Amino acid sequence: VTFIAEFEPITSDWLRRGLLMLLPVILLFNIFEFAAALYAGDVDDLAGTNLILANPIFWLGIVLGVIVPFVLLIWAGRNRTIEIVAAVLILLGVFVAKTVTLVAGQAISFLMGTAVYKPSFVEFAGVIGIVGLAVLLFILGNRYLPQKKV
Repeated sequence: VTFIAEFEPITSDWLRRGLLMLLPVILLFNIFEFAAALYAGDVDDLAGTNLILANPIFWLGIVLGVIVPFVLLIWAGRNRTIEIVAAVLILLGVFVAKTVTLVAGQAISFLMGTAVYKPSFVEFAGVIGIVGLAVLLFILGNRYLPQKKV
């Protein structure tokens, strides 16, 4: 059983177009998330948001994880190497954004005293649902997206 498949050019074009549509949406979600936190005025939210926005690594993640891949995908056309570089940059950008958010959240509890956290059932169910969705999308993509026979 091989997990490496070479997709038809039309599939690669669909994925490229999907990324070109979703990258601006991701950027807008980030903007709305921080605008809502800044507008709410909650002291804890403001402290965490300020820590994130003051961190240059967060801005590097936004630039290298959203803006640069978007520009690369527009200019690259159907260049497979550029598409792979853009995809890797997107994954690294997501990793950086989540890491910065985690570090800021830990810093707030560290600066304000000891905090106790216990995940709820909804959080566990959400993780299980996201993993299940990823597996489902992989199976559907593997079954229905056109592939070249290797």
